Amino acid sequence: MTNVYTPHPSYAGSCVVNGTQIYCQSANISFESKPTFYNHTVGLIESYLGIGSSGLADAINASQIQKKYYRYSPILPKASISGLLTYDTAVALLDLAKWAGPIPSGSAGSGGGIHVGLVAWHTGAQQSLHNAFMQSFTLSLNAGEPLSFSSEFVGMSAGSAGSAGSAGGSIKLLTWDTCPITVTGTYAGAGAHFNGTSAGISGFSLTVNNPVTPIYTANQPNLYPKDLRVGVQDVTGSVTTYGENSFFQGAGSIKLHLGSSGGGKDYIFQVAFEPPNDKVSSNSMYLSTTNFVAFGSSGSAWS
Repeated sequence: MTNVYTPHPSYAGSCVVNGTQIYCQSANISFESKPTFYNHTVGLIESYLGIGSSGLADAINASQIQKKYYRYSPILPKASISGLLTYDTAVALLDLAKWAGPIPSGSAGSGGGIHVGLVAWHTGAQQSLHNAFMQSFTLSLNAGEPLSFSSEFVGMSAGSAGSAGSAGGSIKLLTWDTCPITVTGTYAGAGAHFNGTSAGISGFSLTVNNPVTPIYTANQPNLYPKDLRVGVQDVTGSVTTYGENSFFQGAGSIKLHLGSSGGGKDYIFQVAFEPPNDKVSSNSMYLSTTNFVAFGSSGSAWS
């Protein structure tokens, strides 16, 4: 009898981020490093023939090695996760994205970072990222679908210690009908005007980029960074509507409401709009996409 192999998902597990369990569809931890070689000036042909006293190639000192000495570059541990969102996980991740972690109280080296733990339920394998910051977060909301996300964290070290969650029970996902979008702005130019409510919205996306720069020093264990610095935040996104839409000129705001049985929570972004991009096709509906960039003329770009 021939054995039949039944495929199973390569990753079915969870991730604990700063104490909140997040169910993932994919996850991984990576270590950015590579061997660096010290190259000499002797070319390939000369290394085989050798170099004589006159400087010309001859048979002296033949078969020299081309690459001989190396060292490893400093290591930068990273973790990436993606999946679908519940109300609790959406709030937890958005709150972390605003400051790349908890409300700042110091550097990563003094405890300002967070713990990120991953576990694969099929194998029980665990990995953890320590003193980490959220480098990127992407949220996607499309009509008829649940909210999805992807996120990347950069840490100061990694290992297997710490909790990474468990399988748990059933959970309720956030869907587009419970997360209305409200857009306000000043119209410019002709065309049908989007009415500023979620009635005509078919899609919403948000990307938060918190660039993390590792600080390396000598005599650090395992070539890990000594500290992490988070640079200038960049928040961008788009709103896609059914039908034609005119240009929101100048500053405006976008409110994302996350619905829950307890009333939910609002996130308001102060933004500058770009002219819309209209998509026309004979086999799909008419869509108009307006990109935006969040900024803060006084204080934070979002609240």
